[in-house]
Amino acid sequence: MTSSRSNLPVWFNLASEREESMEQIPPELIGRAIQDPDFRRRLLADPESAVKDSGYELDQGQIEALRELDPEAIDEAIEALIGDLDDAKWG
Repeated sequence: MTSSRSNLPVWFNLASEREESMEQIPPELIGRAIQDPDFRRRLLADPESAVKDSGYELDQGQIEALRELDPEAIDEAIEALIGDLDDAKWG
């Protein structure tokens, strides 16, 4: 499930006002958030600490963009993405 604007997961676009900042977040960090539900919860609850603990550095705009994301919407988007991937794999 990708946005029409880019190849990034749709949940990047949930923060439309911060889209540019979100696109600059390292893909490895996003991949970890998708694959690791505990990390995702920490990232959404306290982005600054989660990013620092993971060894990445983000600017304040990127941190603010993460703070504005809706955790429930993120979980739903990730579940949809996983479903799409499963469908494509077994389709």
